[in-house]
Amino acid sequence: MAIPFNRDDREREKFVEAATVANLPAVAVVNPDGSNISGGGGGTTQADVHDGSGNAITSTTVGAKRGLDVNVANTVSATVTPEIVGRLTKDQDSGTGNITFSVNPGTPFKLISVNLAFLAVPTANDFVIGIEDLADPVYNTQIFKANPGNLGITNISWYPDGEVIIPFDQGLLFTFTNTATTQYGLTVVYETLA
Repeated sequence: MAIPFNRDDREREKFVEAATVANLPAVAVVNPDGSNISGGGGGTTQADVHDGSGNAITSTTVGAKRGLDVNVANTVSATVTPEIVGRLTKDQDSGTGNITFSVNPGTPFKLISVNLAFLAVPTANDFVIGIEDLADPVYNTQIFKANPGNLGITNISWYPDGEVIIPFDQGLLFTFTNTATTQYGLTVVYETLA
């Protein structure tokens, strides 16, 4: 927030203190009309200084300005190594026949992208991506469909809008009836989660 220069010196000083003290864990709080929240008049008091939850700060530290609670401590910088939850995997399929390709890593995974390239505009059939339940096909679900032949395109790239997470007992099934035997290349990128 910018320092309000149209306020009196006492209110302006509160904003200067809150904006300039390094690692400041408190801010000065004033009423909407700019008056001191304690109703007092001379300067910033302990009652004027609150933490981020609205609790009054009652202790001071040597060198703190006007009762602001400034905790100065030695800090140690450490390099934090993030825990790797999974790894990216790329599965590919190519050919000139029908596409019937499965991704079943046997562990939970998150779908990152699907890219399908044809050397020419293929037959007007649907390219379908579905979640297949490995135990019971009644739970199979279609999650993407496009007809590259009707669209007159040779490439399909799909990056899900949200996260598509597949449990260990399900997989992805990619299908396309390639009547004209057009050369294709399919690439699926996913992250294993266990």
